[in-house]
Amino acid sequence: MFTDTLLELARDDSDIIALTSDARGSVTLGDFALQLPQQFVETGIAEQNEVGIAAGLATCGKKPFVCAPASFLSARSLEQIKIDVAYANTNVKIIGVSGGVSYGYLGSSHHSLHDIAVMRAIPGICVISTLRYTPNKKNDDGTCRLCWSCLCKNGKKCCFGCVYKK
Repeated sequence: MFTDTLLELARDDSDIIALTSDARGSVTLGDFALQLPQQFVETGIAEQNEVGIAAGLATCGKKPFVCAPASFLSARSLEQIKIDVAYANTNVKIIGVSGGVSYGYLGSSHHSLHDIAVMRAIPGICVISTLRYTPNKKNDDGTCRLCWSCLCKNGKKCCFGCVYKK
């Protein structure tokens, strides 16, 4: 998982900070929080604050990773991503999980059908998207070491396979 690579890198770099908005289970940050509590920030259900805190940390030389469901990052936090991250050119990595309708059973508030489109429209944001997450340490390590703002959208194990049957 991406967060395994993030944890491995964070052990050697105290400037790496993981932030989540009451989603440590769905973004798989449980081990990170247990092993590096001083490098973990839980904002509660406050995605806008999560992005704002990350931007502030980045201006102080930290390397924040915002981890939350893509549906909330691309809607609730859009203004903060646009102004505090992209326009301010802060080094914030935004990890959006469970894109598309992978949270379908939770209802339309958790659907993320516009996230790639809206993020690509913001100058200064690089979008990296995977349909299905296949563990690949080399790719994860490269993403963790990017030196610009990006949205990384990771799918669940079953994205569209469970929606469209052959």
